[in-house]
Amino acid sequence: MGVEASILKELGNLGMTVTELSAIRQLVKTHIHNPAFLTPFDTLVDELGKCYDVLLGVFEPLVALDTEAAFLDAFDSRHEAFRASYLTQASKPRPCAENAFEAYLILKTLKESRTGYPILRRTFARLDELVDKWVTNDAWLVMHLDGALKMLNRLLIEVAELKQRDPEDAWLVFGPAFAGFSRYLVLIRDARGALRG
Repeated sequence: MGVEASILKELGNLGMTVTELSAIRQLVKTHIHNPAFLTPFDTLVDELGKCYDVLLGVFEPLVALDTEAAFLDAFDSRHEAFRASYLTQASKPRPCAENAFEAYLILKTLKESRTGYPILRRTFARLDELVDKWVTNDAWLVMHLDGALKMLNRLLIEVAELKQRDPEDAWLVFGPAFAGFSRYLVLIRDARGALRG
């Protein structure tokens, strides 16, 4: 699988998880109003939301280079900014996922999470699966974020090397790739916004 396809796969997985979290949040906020429950629930959502903020913060300055002129003018500086912050950005999601899991453990002790009300019982089953498969079990959420950043780094190095030899060809690699990434990032950005609402 090529670098671009690998990034798209990671973005697709991340888009799915933030969309699922957003749907769960909406159902919980509609049916539960107890502050003792909502405080740890909001912590869980906020901490996971920070993971998506890292992704958006890294990708969006690059996606903004949506014309050849913008690419030729700003790619080098944006690539350098990415390289300077790559390791710092890559290290941010893991503690957020750990904090989210701690909040989840608190939620599991509260009576609301053991409700017999069908829609909430189903919602909590969805939350349990999301946390189990994406937050705690091999930290898939963190791994997919890390994978997206690693593949992005690889792609940017390839584009930078190509740009030194042939800027026009570099744009022909960069432009379509980031146009594709942009479609997934719109979904992630919208779902992330719903986590705040």
